[in-house]
Amino acid sequence: MKYSIGDAVLNLLTGKQGIIVGTKEKAYKPTTDPYNRTEIYPDENMDYLFMKKNSELNNDSEYSGMMSVLESHLNKI
Repeated sequence: MKYSIGDAVLNLLTGKQGIIVGTKEKAYKPTTDPYNRTEIYPDENMDYLFMKKNSELNNDSEYSGMMSVLESHLNKI
């Protein structure tokens, strides 16, 4: 895998910046989840879980909007 969890990337399809929060091999483990999931993997045939960057205030970023993406749709920032 080209990217690892925590890497800042640009989603080429949406033009949005964000971070990688999960991969095919390593699940995202949310602290809270409305569906009571302890681990979340990308959708079938996808490579990564991407979380969109919403805002940045005092060097502290806020992320939301998780989506599954392919490796070819990402560029490292």
